Amino acid sequence: MKKASVWFLCFALVMSVAVSGCAKKGSGSGASSLKSEDIPLDEANISFSEPAGIPLLEEDIHYDYNKSNIRADAKPILEGVASWMNQNPNKYIMIEGHCDDRGSKEYNLALGEQRALSARRYLVDLGIEAKRVHTISYGEESPIDTGSNEAAYEKNRRGHFLISR
Repeated sequence: MKKASVWFLCFALVMSVAVSGCAKKGSGSGASSLKSEDIPLDEANISFSEPAGIPLLEEDIHYDYNKSNIRADAKPILEGVASWMNQNPNKYIMIEGHCDDRGSKEYNLALGEQRALSARRYLVDLGIEAKRVHTISYGEESPIDTGSNEAAYEKNRRGHFLISR
């Protein structure tokens, strides 16, 4: 019985060190200076919908495998989004971060968040107020193509835009 208690104590100590180490892991990258939300949506009373009829916002941006950086082909799309937001100062957007189904659910949720946040940072760098750009990660949970090939994976690695009603 004493042996089990010592084992449990060691296990608890190792887990506490592992958890505290994991919590700090991403902080040194400088990639997450913006938090997921500056204004909680329930406090802001904002709801979002598909941007039907707004071509600039209907186009998703895409990411390379296992990456969250903004690709060159996404920059004109984000610049169009920023232009639309400047013309519609009372609107907010939600950027959904999506992944393909390779990797664990937890990993893909984190990667989806980093993808959405990188798009958010890009828009903020273009002059859009951070409080107008919200993010959410769906990881691998909402694929637009359920195939298991590179073409499907490419479609699913995306940032998708919604607008406030």
